[in-house]
Amino acid sequence: MKVQSLGYIWRRIEVWIVICLFLLLPNDIALPQSLRTGINALAYIIVIPLILGCWKRCLYLGTRDLTLILPHIIAISSIVWTVAPSTTSDSIRGLIRTTLIGIYLAARYSPLEITQLFARIFTLAGFFSYIAIFLFPSHGIKPSNADGVLGWAGIYTFKLGLGSAMSLAAILALLNTLHGKNNRLLSLIGFFLAVTLIIFSKSSTCIIALVAGLFILPLYSISKQQYKFRVLMFMTGLLLSIAVAALVAINFELIMVEVLGKEPTLTGRLPLWQAIIDQASERPWLGHGYGRAMWNSIYGLQAIRKNPLGWPSVNDDISKFHSHNAFLEIFTQIGGIGLSLFLINYVIVLWRLSSLVLSTKKAEYFWMIQSTIVMTVAGFTDGNWILEANQTAWMLYVSFCLSSALQQERIRKLFSHRKWGVGIPSHSL
Repeated sequence: MKVQSLGYIWRRIEVWIVICLFLLLPNDIALPQSLRTGINALAYIIVIPLILGCWKRCLYLGTRDLTLILPHIIAISSIVWTVAPSTTSDSIRGLIRTTLIGIYLAARYSPLEITQLFARIFTLAGFFSYIAIFLFPSHGIKPSNADGVLGWAGIYTFKLGLGSAMSLAAILALLNTLHGKNNRLLSLIGFFLAVTLIIFSKSSTCIIALVAGLFILPLYSISKQQYKFRVLMFMTGLLLSIAVAALVAINFELIMVEVLGKEPTLTGRLPLWQAIIDQASERPWLGHGYGRAMWNSIYGLQAIRKNPLGWPSVNDDISKFHSHNAFLEIFTQIGGIGLSLFLINYVIVLWRLSSLVLSTKKAEYFWMIQSTIVMTVAGFTDGNWILEANQTAWMLYVSFCLSSALQQERIRKLFSHRKWGVGIPSHSL
């Protein structure tokens, strides 16, 4: 009894350790640099026991998806050819720690438990953000680096950080409101509070990301219909989504100017992207080295000199600058080979999650699809999350990837046993 009690107490404590880790470790949480350094060091002390507590399962899951492993191998190997060895070395340590947390999530928690865990994390992040905004406005309300417009940032360094987190929170809350079994009224309140934070963050990128996540919500209802009907409607809905995305792309400049009040150049991003592509194309296969190595070398200065708008200035400190596009940034770091491997993994993950939604009809898998789309849209014009150290989005993506791989493997075993008339142990389901 005493051992069981200790185990129960540890499981309760463990959950709150993980929650605190996600509220403090991500780089986009606004913390003094001295405290940030201490938390990064403390994270190793926290993560190692968590991993050791389920190390066999972590080891098994960590090898389930080769397409996830290969980009990591290229990123770690880039220490050999990087243009900024110290930057790459420091970043590799952070990447390993971040990916291990994602593996731990998939190994320790079921997909449903992951959604419940992040419901708590997002609730606390929103609560503390409201406190920062209304009680400490000098910290909770900040100007954008790009246009200087004041927006709510809450406990985050920039408004994009708050908007991105609350976009994930909003789609989870609304999904539970419409299809959940518990706390539906509280989820609805949480949805409106999260949307309010997104609107007042004044991040148009996050508003578009939220709309993209909500746009596919009807597909979940379709997944519950009869098999032939749901596959037909699911695919029809997917094709319609692609058609809408194409229309948005064709009329992109009109939308930016007329609807969002933005410049057609995305506040100078398009010329910057072209300049970065020109520079990164000089090392197209394996990139300049993981961890923003290009921006910590002469090659970064050469890239911004090619930007006709002169942003950022060559006199600025660009060591922490990035491409303002997650896919382009990873191209500068690990080249076309690394980016291609990630894109293959990305397609596989979405395919697996879609298959799980259609076969199990469980909302947690659909939230994973929505979250992946939200992170992608946010990353297209600002957020850097692919293979990013100390980034919540990358931890989530790794957990989605491995959780879906594990669940798909279990379903295959179940059907295999049924096919051959062999019973399957209940504990393996």
